[in-house]
Amino acid sequence: MHYRLLVAGAGPGGLSVASAFSRRFARSKGGSVAIVDPASKHWYQPGFTLVGAGKYKIEDQWKPMSKVIPEGAQHYPTAVAEFDPDNNAVTLNDGQKLTYDFLVVALGLQTKLDAFPGLREALDDPDSPVTTNYLPEYVTKTFPLIQGLKKGNAVFTFPQTVVKCAGAPQKVMWLAESQWRKNGVRQDIDISFYTPTPAIFSAPKYAASLMKQAQARNVNVNLKHAMKKLDAKRRVVTIEELESKKTFEKPYDFLHVVPPFFAPDVLAKSPLANEAGFCSVDPTTLQHTKYSNVFSLGDASSLPTSKTAAALAAQSGVLKSNLAAVMDGKPMQRGYTGYTSCPLFIGDDQLILAEFDYKFNPQESFWLDQGQPSNLMFHLTKDVMGRMYWNSLLTGHWNGPRKASHSHQPHGQWRWWAVKEME
Repeated sequence: MHYRLLVAGAGPGGLSVASAFSRRFARSKGGSVAIVDPASKHWYQPGFTLVGAGKYKIEDQWKPMSKVIPEGAQHYPTAVAEFDPDNNAVTLNDGQKLTYDFLVVALGLQTKLDAFPGLREALDDPDSPVTTNYLPEYVTKTFPLIQGLKKGNAVFTFPQTVVKCAGAPQKVMWLAESQWRKNGVRQDIDISFYTPTPAIFSAPKYAASLMKQAQARNVNVNLKHAMKKLDAKRRVVTIEELESKKTFEKPYDFLHVVPPFFAPDVLAKSPLANEAGFCSVDPTTLQHTKYSNVFSLGDASSLPTSKTAAALAAQSGVLKSNLAAVMDGKPMQRGYTGYTSCPLFIGDDQLILAEFDYKFNPQESFWLDQGQPSNLMFHLTKDVMGRMYWNSLLTGHWNGPRKASHSHQPHGQWRWWAVKEME
């Protein structure tokens, strides 16, 4: 079968693009869209943090994939087995071969629990105080473990691999700390955060605010430290101090880990990938660096920015505009600034809403100082963002906030631009 547009991946990025172009082709009465993804459920992954905090129910964080595939698009419920961009073709796991005029790669990331020895066994063991908010099959362990801890060591780690939502490993920590304070046991719990990064957060403005929180709440932040081993039987982790290469053991009574994430194997071994295995695209236009009829966005792309839903929304607006221009034989007019956003829950009703660009400069959307804890930002994220995700992002209508992209002018200057729905 041949399609005008083939979308590999039915995550939020793939669905946003497929929805917009399904409408576009329906209006023009020409063109067809195919989506390839084997999942039967579409998960609202940003909601997992609040599931782990006991504020959301896991059963409310997903919808059947059949309910979110856009009208007019053909869904292939299988995986891509091979990309052949030189022949504008993909081969599916079931043996089918599809061809396309244009391809959008939105495969997301691949989880490999077995890449970290002992992790799967620790997570699967119902009596083990090891959990992660990143996967739906384990996130329901988190809140009971938080509630059950009365004293001891609580350890939170950040991985050395690529990570979805780089703020999530510490969001769970702040929410747990708040819960332990509410439960009256905080004074008996030692909290340690280990990260291989040189700062607690990539954007300096928000890093400074978070370090103030750590100091005020007696949270031990250990920079340039990485978890190397997990001994679930002894309930200890081995931590390496990256500068000195020295290691030590840290006992735990509660452990939150981030599973190892990687570029999908099918992408990494394809001609579309860069050396790291991600789809190699121009960081401004989102067009592939070699194949002009291929675009990519989200976690599977090579875009050097944090992998968040808000970043993806901004990227989708740029991609949809530029892909439409290329389809019509016109020059691309939109440029992605690297905009990303991370809603950093730091307590029961407080949140720091980090928004920044490629250069880590703040790109804040609201009138207040978003580097300061805010009740308003907490409820905006908790009570509104989910509806925007389901009703606006997946349907291709939400293209990110202002300052998320810019428009190239004939005289060579760039000006800020809010990406709008395609005509």
